[in-house]
Amino acid sequence: MRYQTIEYHQDEYSKIGWLVLKRPDNLNALNTQMAIELSQCLKTLEDNEQIRTLIITGAGKKVSV
Repeated sequence: MRYQTIEYHQDEYSKIGWLVLKRPDNLNALNTQMAIELSQCLKTLEDNEQIRTLIITGAGKKVSV
């Protein structure tokens, strides 16, 4: 499925999925469109036995602490 505000990909060698929030101009703030897409993506992954870990991260600048 194609998304506008998120991106999902799976590491083919491990059971890790990556979900990237893609609204860097808005500091990846949640809006209605992103909430809908997150819900759809997570519902799709719910029964996926190929994924053991889901890493959620945001696109944009890396901030050092």
